[in-house]
Amino acid sequence: MNESHVNVTATRWELGWELTLESGGVTQSRTLREAQQQVRDYLDTTEPEVDHSGWIVFVAPEIGPVFHDPMLVTGHSTVLAMSTDNIIARRTLKEDGRQYELLIGKPYMDKSGLYICPWSLVDDSSTPIISEWIAGADSVQALLTTLLVLGERLAAESEGFSLAGMNNTGFPRFLDTGDPDTVAWYLPLDDPHP
Repeated sequence: MNESHVNVTATRWELGWELTLESGGVTQSRTLREAQQQVRDYLDTTEPEVDHSGWIVFVAPEIGPVFHDPMLVTGHSTVLAMSTDNIIARRTLKEDGRQYELLIGKPYMDKSGLYICPWSLVDDSSTPIISEWIAGADSVQALLTTLLVLGERLAAESEGFSLAGMNNTGFPRFLDTGDPDTVAWYLPLDDPHP
């Protein structure tokens, strides 16, 4: 942890997410959507003399073995670094009668040499609900990993997202093979909405 940001690992449990700070502190949130603010609130209680309201909180959810890959870096962004010209893919999702748009940005190289693929889920008023990024060794790895992880990441936020009458987002989902050295995915296209 440095003076303006904190890295957090989010681990799913029955009542939400356990948020483990890189510095060793632990707190919890009901959803990942609330995780950044919960970490700031936690820091305000442990360090009341510091204003954490402007801190950047990087949350990396543990979603299957792929998150143990040292090449996979994820983060949250308060403002997604993606203009309309840089959006390379869109998907409309629905949840409880509300419509959302998933935006995937063009991967770009950051100052560390990693390629960043930004993505955001916005509501019907274009307000970002989730703004995150995934990094890779090159633009292909960043984009491919984003597409592979989105199914699990969106399901972690809500199992209620649906695509075109399907009971899922149309993105691949992690398949637990029971072997920690094997990562497998399946594409749930044949799951019609009830």
